[in-house]
Amino acid sequence: MIGQHDLATGPLPLELQQRSVFASSGREDRVPAYWEMQVACCMTILVDKKFLTVDEMRRCIEGLAPETYASASYYEKWASAIAAVVLERGVVTNEELDKELGPSEEQGDPFAVGTVVRVRDYSHKTPWRRPHLR
Repeated sequence: MIGQHDLATGPLPLELQQRSVFASSGREDRVPAYWEMQVACCMTILVDKKFLTVDEMRRCIEGLAPETYASASYYEKWASAIAAVVLERGVVTNEELDKELGPSEEQGDPFAVGTVVRVRDYSHKTPWRRPHLR
């Protein structure tokens, strides 16, 4: 069976042709967002320091659920793969990742509607797990 990432083994099935990931977005000249450049730099640094290999990234990206693979952007796939590999290798712990990037959506929303909150100063840290700060 062909994986969602394996498009060179034969003709592309019609249902894959109609997914937005394969359709031309008309954004070929788009300037990457700041967080996207941070993800690219993070990958380069981790590869240089031997904490990550491109093969591991590819394995993690190809292992994404088909729905996630089809809906995630290029750099969202990279960010997911980087997080998975550094967690697998023990470079960082899940607690450290949550502390720096905020809890994942799977942990639920700790705030009820109408709860008064105070927002910390926004820093240059990658906000890919903080959709409310985009």
